[in-house]
Amino acid sequence: MGTLYVVATPIGNLSDLSPRALEVLRSCDLILAEDTRHSKRLLQHYDIHVPLVSYHKFNERSRAEEVLQRLVSEAIAVALISDAGTPCISDPGTEIVRRARELGIPVYGVSGPSAVATAISVSGLPAREFTFLGFLPRKAGELKEVLRSIRERRISTFVVYESPRRIHQLARALLEEFPQAQACFCCELTKVHERAYWGPIAEVVRQLEADPNAGYGEYTVVVHVEHDPPAAPAPPAAGELSLEARLVQVMVERGCSLKEAVAAVAREQGVPRREVYQASLRLRALVAGQEEEG
Repeated sequence: MGTLYVVATPIGNLSDLSPRALEVLRSCDLILAEDTRHSKRLLQHYDIHVPLVSYHKFNERSRAEEVLQRLVSEAIAVALISDAGTPCISDPGTEIVRRARELGIPVYGVSGPSAVATAISVSGLPAREFTFLGFLPRKAGELKEVLRSIRERRISTFVVYESPRRIHQLARALLEEFPQAQACFCCELTKVHERAYWGPIAEVVRQLEADPNAGYGEYTVVVHVEHDPPAAPAPPAAGELSLEARLVQVMVERGCSLKEAVAAVAREQGVPRREVYQASLRLRALVAGQEEEG
């Protein structure tokens, strides 16, 4: 049985390739690359002479089966890399990793550069919790729907990728939906012309529009939104349990989780699930406050 290595490669500065990644790439039998032309430059820089084959979204399934057969029958070592950063994060790779796991083939991660982690680390924005959304829709209407969903889900910090061709569209859409947001638009991370547009989203839009070079380079965008607190629910009628009390009752009586109680209360009482979910957030906040006081 062979071994599959998921290897992180530099997102810009070639010196960011880790010693372990270098060792794996030099010693493996085969390298799967998203774009072989792009990856050849990295391998040539480090004088690595290992067979290189393409592995991208258009041949992912067929190539995965082909390589998996060799992993099983020939017990080879295979390294999976993307054009930049860590594979399987908005890049091909999930298919072969999943199938390798199913077949019992050992899969090891060789950690290293990640545009998401790098952007968060230099953003100065709250990131105790964050949501990575990859590339957002290109069409304006679909983009607006996703941003509205972020508001409805009350996501406070999120990270997206964007191309230079659409960066102005994204910035203006964020300003329209989240006028009070703070943002850090990171461009060309770790490269010679690395730069960041930082501050309130209105200021970021101004910076982008004033910079003639804003349309060059790939972007990793970090956004932080302070959402308004959930609106207080209408008081229940006399003798009627509040949604919070009903959730507690269901959890106690049925021994279920809060998530399961939300589904049950919404279904059985005919209350919109979103309304019951908001009640669950208020219940969590109440419990957390009591724990802190205790």
